[in-house]
Amino acid sequence: MATRARSTFNLLTFNLQPSNLQPSNLQPSNLQASNLGQKATRARSTW
Repeated sequence: MATRARSTFNLLTFNLQPSNLQPSNLQPSNLQASNLGQKATRARSTW
């Protein structure tokens, strides 16, 4: 579980890097990832 939290933290810090503001982040794969995150948050809020 600690490993999962660490990897999540690494992803969050990686997403905060200026390089991620490039147009390449508008690719469908990134949109799918954000949609999954929203679904997960929505499901968590209903518990």
